[in-house]
Amino acid sequence: ISFVDIAGLVKGASKGEGLGNKSLSHIREVDAIIHMIRCFDSDDIQNVNPTVDPVRDLEIIETEMKLADLESIQKRLEKNNKKNIDEDQVKILQNSLDLINNDQDLTNLISILVLNIFVVLFISKFIYLKYNNRNKKSLNEFFFTYNSAGLITFLLCFLLSNVKLDLGFALGLFAIFAILRFRTETIKVKEMTYFFVVIGVSAINALSNNNASIMELVVANGSIIALLFILEYSINKSTSE
Repeated sequence: ISFVDIAGLVKGASKGEGLGNKSLSHIREVDAIIHMIRCFDSDDIQNVNPTVDPVRDLEIIETEMKLADLESIQKRLEKNNKKNIDEDQVKILQNSLDLINNDQDLTNLISILVLNIFVVLFISKFIYLKYNNRNKKSLNEFFFTYNSAGLITFLLCFLLSNVKLDLGFALGLFAIFAILRFRTETIKVKEMTYFFVVIGVSAINALSNNNASIMELVVANGSIIALLFILEYSINKSTSE
């Protein structure tokens, strides 16, 4: 493995600020990038920024690289240059352009997916199963169903988000699934409600990938969990009395 020391990017590097063009040309020649972010104060080592902020510095690097990629892709997709590119490459460039314009990030997707899995797991195991007395086999079946439906809904909504899949379609699709799943037995209103809660939460999380921050989704999902917990606790308390 050969390591190359590339000068750090500053704000405006994509437009030539600092050693921008030179640094970006070096980046294009390597297969992988390791970000070295400053997390310390020192009078002996120059800092181009007034304060030490590693998160800001990382965002500057990523933004400048995206802007440089955006400019490069747009130039290749211009009518004069497009004639020299085959259809497969044009599709790849257009998809890349959409990803950059929509600011889609794999890290953000993974974070939302982990959040969704945790929320569905918590709802099914620590709220539904805790407050509803059923035999062990039946509980395991519903636990498996809720978690599987949540994961499939999330992935389906995310993968089809580019074809304008809306929440109504997702709910309708899994309503059919629910009918098929429980067609051989009577299902209680509460169990069906939980099923749609799981589907709704998963669909909202997937479709909010570009419209809400992780913190906003955590607050929204936490509110749903809190509401379900309060309702179940209140119902069970009044029943026991």
